[in-house]
Amino acid sequence: ANGLSKYSEVKGLFDKGVDVVDNVIDFVMLPNHDMKATSAWKSKYVAISVEAGTKSLAVKMTGTGDAQLFVRRSQNPTVYTYDCKSDAAGTSNETCTLTNPAAGVYYVRIRTRTANTVVSVNAIVTR
Repeated sequence: ANGLSKYSEVKGLFDKGVDVVDNVIDFVMLPNHDMKATSAWKSKYVAISVEAGTKSLAVKMTGTGDAQLFVRRSQNPTVYTYDCKSDAAGTSNETCTLTNPAAGVYYVRIRTRTANTVVSVNAIVTR
């Protein structure tokens, strides 16, 4: 609910072997989301729950326009407080990778830098 993907949903894909290659799953969190920003600095939040023993969590954003990507465990990230930040100027193609992340819920913030930004966000979980 509210954009939260439970790890049990992702784990079920591991258990069934659906679209899993070498214990890696590419999970779509936010497909082709139009930020509907008529100006810069609009935000969208999504989250994923990560199980203990996960080797890495990579949050990958692709799209048009210019946006920043922030990831934080247990709370929504801010522009000042985050576990990972990717804010290359002029692009929405960015990745945040956390190695051996602690178990918990990871919140993802997409923040536009330009109007008319459209992004997709995937969580790539490696067990």
